[in-house]
Amino acid sequence: MVPFCPPQSDIDKCLKFAKQEFFLGSKHDPNSEMSKLLSVQRQGVFVPELEDLVELPDSCQEVFWYFRKLSNSREMNGDYPQSITFSEMNSFFQMRRIEPLPWEIDLIQDIDILYMNEKVKQINKRMKEATK
Repeated sequence: MVPFCPPQSDIDKCLKFAKQEFFLGSKHDPNSEMSKLLSVQRQGVFVPELEDLVELPDSCQEVFWYFRKLSNSREMNGDYPQSITFSEMNSFFQMRRIEPLPWEIDLIQDIDILYMNEKVKQINKRMKEATK
């Protein structure tokens, strides 16, 4: 039996979804930029940032859940988050008796890169504003 691997278009949508989540925040968080923009849009105002939003494909829901669990326990170095390591992933999957497929590991790493890039931008922006 050949293990499941979603189409590349689903992986691309997952990465786009991750990027919008990390930049705009979750629509389920009332304090996020996403919620604020949706509120403006409900008032009949055109919001260009909401034009190209994507939903997380069903085929990637589980992997995104893995990422969130791993991310919630990530190490910090001062103000900066650290990347999720292979050791952390290995422990996570072993404790849950999950045998991840290679594409799942790759996708977690790709999502983590997007997360780290956005967090570093946000932290640097806050630090720059604090020194003004």
